[in-house]
Amino acid sequence: MTIERLDDIVKFYLRNPNFWLDLVLLASLISMILYPLHVLPGLIGYFGSLVNLIALKRMEQSIAFTLFSNNNQRQYFKLLKLLLTNCLISHVASTLLLGITHINQSEWNWMDKYGIAGETWLVKYIYAVYWGAGLVFMVSFGDISIANTDEAALLIFIVITGCLILAYNINHVKMIIFKLT
Repeated sequence: MTIERLDDIVKFYLRNPNFWLDLVLLASLISMILYPLHVLPGLIGYFGSLVNLIALKRMEQSIAFTLFSNNNQRQYFKLLKLLLTNCLISHVASTLLLGITHINQSEWNWMDKYGIAGETWLVKYIYAVYWGAGLVFMVSFGDISIANTDEAALLIFIVITGCLILAYNINHVKMIIFKLT
């Protein structure tokens, strides 16, 4: 099916099942902004985003072949996709850390250790993303460290996963460079 006009694109999107998922995600995002202390909108948005990413993964090949005409462009698209996937994994690690902290509010945790427990959710998220990206990309400076047993268990899982991701990234970039030359 070839879509040439804007109104055809809108009609196609409105008939697509992902439209309703996107609508729920938008409502979840708006409710997270309006009511930042409630957990349910965040959970709905989080799991809905994962479902949306799975659907996008299925469309990936057709997107690459439709948008990019030559092999070099497709390889750069793969490199961009690898970067975005790593950012998503970093986000997941960060939200896991935030989730453990939210569940165990009575225990001493990393937010208490660094004095950000009373800050807004955005400040906490930025610190968590800094921590998660450092671990996933294996460039962590260790300046944000764990403070309890639950965080230690999560850290073990994320470090092992980060090592596997690093090995995959090196191999994937090597294959992209090989295909470009």
